[in-house]
Order: sequence, then structure tokens, then C-alpha cells
Amino acid sequence: MYSLAIFFPRAWIWYATIPTAICAVLLAALCVQADSTPFTAGANDNATAAGLVLTLAENFTKNPLQHTRVLAVCTGCEEVQHYGMIDWYKRHRAELKNPRAVVFEMLGCAGPAWLTKEGIIVPFKADADMVALIERLAREHPEWGAYETKLSGGNTEMADAVRVKVPAIAFFGISREGVLPYWHQVEDTFDKMDPVVMEKTWNMVTTFIQEMDN
Repeated sequence: MYSLAIFFPRAWIWYATIPTAICAVLLAALCVQADSTPFTAGANDNATAAGLVLTLAENFTKNPLQHTRVLAVCTGCEEVQHYGMIDWYKRHRAELKNPRAVVFEMLGCAGPAWLTKEGIIVPFKADADMVALIERLAREHPEWGAYETKLSGGNTEMADAVRVKVPAIAFFGISREGVLPYWHQVEDTFDKMDPVVMEKTWNMVTTFIQEMDN
């Protein structure tokens, strides 16, 4: 609108841009507020998932799968537009044979749950076969208390896999009410993590990966 006003001066254009100016001020205020607060320990978001990836890597090094090569990847946070995951797929997608992506997010307080769909504007859906597998396993293991969920207004690295045609699913610690425990809060400390939830998640994830290998 400002560019058009160079060639077609109209007084109303300045008034029409007031809403976007307000949004810019609010965004600046949000950034200032974030920069002036203490760092969070990030225990649930997302040390739990990073810890799970490392523990899975150790486990499958000692107990290799029969038919599957496991690549354990930690790519940084999605808040920087998924640059780490995008770069990894650019460099390694061609090397992958019949790949599957299993994504982890916030696994210390709620769940275990699996995402069937996520997205901000464009929806990204989990692979139907992987969803069918976890649904069957959840029925066979009611002690997990696992359930399906959806994420609106956000993406995990599952979206990056789907974009490059890698079947994927995400395990996400969202409560049944859709709450993300301690998400982006200073209170996200290690004493809040629930060992029972983490054990259920571990059992679910390892069983799921072993079943995919079979």
C-alpha cells in the first residue's frame, strides 16, 4: 500500500495501515518482553525429547534393529523456522531408502499422545500406516494411556518430513485438553517432569519402532 501511494497518493492509505502499525508495535513489545525475561531451563520443551533421542540412540546401538538403520537427529528448535531439519533433509534425503520419520516434542509432563494433523495454515497429516500402527499398539497396551491429538497454529518437524515425502508421525506431550505444559515459561524446570509419563512414553516409542522394524 505504501508503494502504491508513491504513484497514487491517497490520504486514506495512511488510515488503512493503522491496524498493521498497531500489530508492528505489539510485535516489538512482545520481543522486548521476551528479551527482558530470564532464560528458561527448557526441561519439557524440549530437553525431554532431546534426551529421548539420545537414549534411543544408545539403546539401538547396544540392541540393533534387524531390518532398520536408525539415524538419531537433533536439529535445534522449530522457532527458527525449522532451518536445522530443512538443512538435514537437503543434505541427506537422497541417501534414505524407504525412510520413516519419528518426531518427538515435549514428552515430560503430559501424554503420551501422537499427532494425526498439525499446521498453521497448510495442514500436514501423519502417515496413515504409522497412525494405524500406533492405534493398534495403544489398544493392545492400555497401561500407556496413549491417545491421539492435533496441533493447530503450529508445526513440529513432522511437517518438514511430509514436505520431502518422508512418511512421518510425531509423539507430542499435549494434554487431553490441548494444554502444552510449561510451554515457553520460566517455570519449565526439571523438577516438574513426571517420571511415570516419561516411562510410558519410552515404552510406547520403543515398542512402536520395534514394530515398524518387524
